[in-house]
Amino acid sequence: MNPNPMALQTWHKEMIKCLFPYSGQQRKIETGFSAKNPHIPNKLYKYRDFSNSHHITGLEQGKLWFSSPNNFNDPLDTTAKFNHNHLPVQRQSAEECLADIAHIRQIEQSGGTWHPPEITNPINLSEWESNVYAPLIAQLPCDMREAAQNFISLLKQEMNTDAVQQMSDLLQNGFSVLSLSADPTSQLMWAHYAASHTGFCIEYNFEKIAYNNLRRRLCFPVFYRKRLRDISRYLSKLRPNFNNYFGIYVCLMKKIEWEYEQEWRIVHPSGPSNANRNHDMPPPSTIIVGQRVSNENLEYAQLFCTRLNIPIKKIQFEIGSEKPTIHFL
Repeated sequence: MNPNPMALQTWHKEMIKCLFPYSGQQRKIETGFSAKNPHIPNKLYKYRDFSNSHHITGLEQGKLWFSSPNNFNDPLDTTAKFNHNHLPVQRQSAEECLADIAHIRQIEQSGGTWHPPEITNPINLSEWESNVYAPLIAQLPCDMREAAQNFISLLKQEMNTDAVQQMSDLLQNGFSVLSLSADPTSQLMWAHYAASHTGFCIEYNFEKIAYNNLRRRLCFPVFYRKRLRDISRYLSKLRPNFNNYFGIYVCLMKKIEWEYEQEWRIVHPSGPSNANRNHDMPPPSTIIVGQRVSNENLEYAQLFCTRLNIPIKKIQFEIGSEKPTIHFL
């Protein structure tokens, strides 16, 4: 385990620089994938529960369930924060701004709710305030300044609320994610995801998966952080240079409390309608059963491994021993 999970290695930095720059025009896709490829662990693992019929069906069919982040057990998984000063607003003249102010006043007086229109010519909010709002306020009659100030306050609030909601919905619903672990010996993982050590762990040999196979190509390390990532600058590039890979980057962010999982993720930008579904996986290279596996489930696992002609192993946690052992059965 990395003693400092927040310290990025050189290849991490290269991958991020090439795949997840703020502007899509600066993206170097193949360079980024090439930087990551040699560092994908040779073996990755999925912890499973014998009592979960979906886990057994998936094992038999060679499939695993990819889920949208809104179904994850951590509500802060794949979330980000925004600085409204970097959020995009519509570029407009002082005259257009005045027309908007009058329109908003009419809506407020009628009891309605104003929502910002679609942004077709973006400018970030701080630039808009400097170039349009401040000069406009200075030249307005005193009786109009309060309305203008109310407008900018409402604009900030609405833009921030709308952007956060839209981006959160996109990130939480629009991506299809499979979580894997680089560690088959985590006591906490066996307890949390393998039914208190009674389940099993599927080993996949990623060393044998070709570079262009999507299972390898879209496999990324998770970055563990103390604070949520501010993605406002990605939004400031909405058009024409928006980097649509940034959603993958956000899917790789988790709070540092989860660092023990040593997680890697396969992330598909599938869209909400296809995010939650089974996907084919390569054949397992090994099945590892838990220390408390029942005789019945052990027999099933042995028969399964015999059919696939792969080894079966068992993990053992010994009292007083710092590291568990995994041995062939």
